[in-house]
Amino acid sequence: MSVGASRGSASLSRPELHAELLALLEREGVDFRLTHHEPVTTSEEAAAARGAELKTGAKAMLVKGKAGFVLVVLAADRKVDWKLLAALVGKGARFATAEELVQVTGVSKGAVPPLGRLFGVPTVYDESLLAVERVNFNAGTHTDSVSMRRDALVRIGGGQVAAFSAE
Repeated sequence: MSVGASRGSASLSRPELHAELLALLEREGVDFRLTHHEPVTTSEEAAAARGAELKTGAKAMLVKGKAGFVLVVLAADRKVDWKLLAALVGKGARFATAEELVQVTGVSKGAVPPLGRLFGVPTVYDESLLAVERVNFNAGTHTDSVSMRRDALVRIGGGQVAAFSAE
């Protein structure tokens, strides 16, 4: 796996991941909008840069569970409820370390698109995403965002939809 910057970088992105994501969306016939903006890392910064409500952000976080890594995706205004998530990925689950995140995805926190299939890991989408029609997410970089229909995201993501978040 090629990485666009050194592992010690606080803001890793992978240009080929960005291209792979866009090619996937086009292959799947997804109507999406790509926006270039100033570098962002947090969900709040991303929402402000996109001019969008925080709840429309599809926040992707890599979790290490009993059977390995899982990409969990929830509305950006929500937090993981570990008790609910344990029923899906096993007791003792935790967020991936910064190093694990780079090893699995090739990018750092804030740049991970909400499609585990891009990284060969399962995806679980939280029911909180069902409250919006369009979702926004970083597209493999800290400076590019995609906006698309939520149902298309879940369809091409191929993940399970379950309840695992709290306010």
